[in-house]
Amino acid sequence: MAETDISGKGEDGWQFGPFALDPHRRELTRDGAAIALNARYFDALVLLLEADGTVVSKHTFLERAWHGVPVTDEALTQAIRNLRKALGDDAASPDYIATIPKHGYRFIAGTAPLDRTAPRVVPNPAEWSIAASGLVGGAVAGIMVGLLYGTFATGPGGGGALSAMIVMIAIAAGCAAIAALGIALGAQLANRWLLPGPWAVLVGTVLGGIVTGAAGRMLMLDGVGLLLGEGQLRVTGPLEGAAMGAAIGLGLLAGRSGRNPYVPAILAGAAGAALAMTLSRFEARFLAGSLDELGARFAGSKLNLDSLALVLGEAEFGATSHVVTGVFEAAVFCACVAAAISRLSRV
Repeated sequence: MAETDISGKGEDGWQFGPFALDPHRRELTRDGAAIALNARYFDALVLLLEADGTVVSKHTFLERAWHGVPVTDEALTQAIRNLRKALGDDAASPDYIATIPKHGYRFIAGTAPLDRTAPRVVPNPAEWSIAASGLVGGAVAGIMVGLLYGTFATGPGGGGALSAMIVMIAIAAGCAAIAALGIALGAQLANRWLLPGPWAVLVGTVLGGIVTGAAGRMLMLDGVGLLLGEGQLRVTGPLEGAAMGAAIGLGLLAGRSGRNPYVPAILAGAAGAALAMTLSRFEARFLAGSLDELGARFAGSKLNLDSLALVLGEAEFGATSHVVTGVFEAAVFCACVAAAISRLSRV
């Protein structure tokens, strides 16, 4: 395997995929948004690009990026690991940086000269975190679901349509925002600490969904049991949380290429709907099902979703209503959260 003598080819900069590297500004961007890299890692990426598809050896990295300062092999390994993380690359199936055993590393993606005539997008220094983006997406999804359910919340002759709408929107937006925050926070922590690389997001969203669902179920059951002495309720929990986390993670994972901004939302929504339909066979409960359960258990409750059931062809909220509302909620929730994370935090 031939090695290269770095000669400064492409010194005006490169474009590859959604990325652009400007060596004069010492700036790496994705779709115009700056990606932070420390000086050593930036120099290492420049070396890979200058090599123009040939292998860069460990010796060359240490001489040019570390300027001859003695470092361990782990320093170079860590540098490549961080570069892959910044590019959304996977060591097992790389799109950008390939490991050449016993020789070094090679940049394998096609590149083009940096187009300096194109309008430059000013990076957003306040790019949102994954957790904050997920929170926003969940709140939006909750408002959409709450608007629909609020129309039917009091049932025939229940009265208080406007107040029921407001309360339902608040409940749905709050529950969805908290659930999304837990799922997105799991992705953020996993991406940072547990499993750097493309699969970190999926692992994190699933774990975040499990923890959030379990915590929500425990608080609801314990709270209701403490206040009203009623603890045997079928409400949403860790199974539903894991499914929604998996759907969102799959959508984000499939959309990492950045080629189409709608891919994460479409795939996450479709996966969420499919998983919700599957879980309905195991009597899974989502928001509408949980609210119906609560309304049915407590005397004097004005919460009644039978009007919604009538629209779905049932006299009261039954099996069909559980399935349809669960699929609807899952699709809207997963699509909104995936869309918010992919666009606001640029996962």
